[in-house]
Amino acid sequence: MKKDWCTITPSSGESGVTAVEFSGGVHYGRYPRSEQVLFKASGDTGNAQVVVTVNQQAKEECIEIVGVSGQSVPAEGGNVQIQGLTNISELYFMLADTISIPENATSQGILALNAVVGYSIPSQTFLRMDDSSEVLATLVGTDTNWYKVSFPDDPGQDTGIQFGISFSVPVNPTAGQRNCCVVLRNADATLYGWTAVSQLPSAVAAISASPQSVTLTNLGAGKVVRVISNEDWEAE
Repeated sequence: MKKDWCTITPSSGESGVTAVEFSGGVHYGRYPRSEQVLFKASGDTGNAQVVVTVNQQAKEECIEIVGVSGQSVPAEGGNVQIQGLTNISELYFMLADTISIPENATSQGILALNAVVGYSIPSQTFLRMDDSSEVLATLVGTDTNWYKVSFPDDPGQDTGIQFGISFSVPVNPTAGQRNCCVVLRNADATLYGWTAVSQLPSAVAAISASPQSVTLTNLGAGKVVRVISNEDWEAE
């Protein structure tokens, strides 16, 4: 017998002592849940009943990236869609080149440090994948790149809140690979999740230099310029 999320086995028995097992599916909700099961006995001596309350613990806050741990985009650009699972009430996300994780925070994901951000999220739309409805994320403050979306109540009890973040990556005109991270966290910054996104270098001849201007002292001491090219090169 199954009552809501709780399964009772067996659901009936003969007189005497019977071991009854209660079980439930995985609970992703952020609040505990409970169910009451009524046992009734009837016969020649009359009727009797007893209620058993079954409680299930809540799942700790989670931010999980679903599928591959990182994504690669071709040089000509394309769309990136990152899917994940959470049970928190407010989810913050951003694109970043580096991440600083507080010492007291727990984290999940693949980290790309010292990466170069070659693109940004053009439209801050947060897509709820479970019911295909779109929830607009809002910018947190005026001096931050964090965006926030709220999930009221506890909608992810059985499967968690399945979400997706989508954005477009333009053509990479440079000779080097471009990388960034999509970073997610909870409201008090004690839980982080992230995944790396990389873009292949240009397939056509490309060359870049950094910096593009240097000044030598009167003594002529050397200065270094970093040249990146996907073909052999020479200076003229």
